[in-house]
Amino acid sequence: MLTRRTFAVAMIAALAMPSLAFAQATTPSAATIERQLEAAPRVKLRPNQRVTIREFKRRPDLRRMARSIDIQSINFAFGSAAISEPQYGKIENIADALHRI
Repeated sequence: MLTRRTFAVAMIAALAMPSLAFAQATTPSAATIERQLEAAPRVKLRPNQRVTIREFKRRPDLRRMARSIDIQSINFAFGSAAISEPQYGKIENIADALHRI
């Protein structure tokens, strides 16, 4: 019998599993990050179509047009925004790439 609890658990599992499947084992190298961020945008906007940062944050369609890097390999403690010491090397890769740009 399908109860609300069973349905809720099934929905949570369905939403959680794809993100687990796509999680990275390693952080991309600084060179890979640099190439990705320096690449041309997927879609160019005309000068009269420019948007504000606030609008960019609110509109997923605009964010999909911009280049990005996948940093899912960086792990945070549950409920924490602090980065633990073993993660510092991964952050350094990103910092090196941004410094070179």
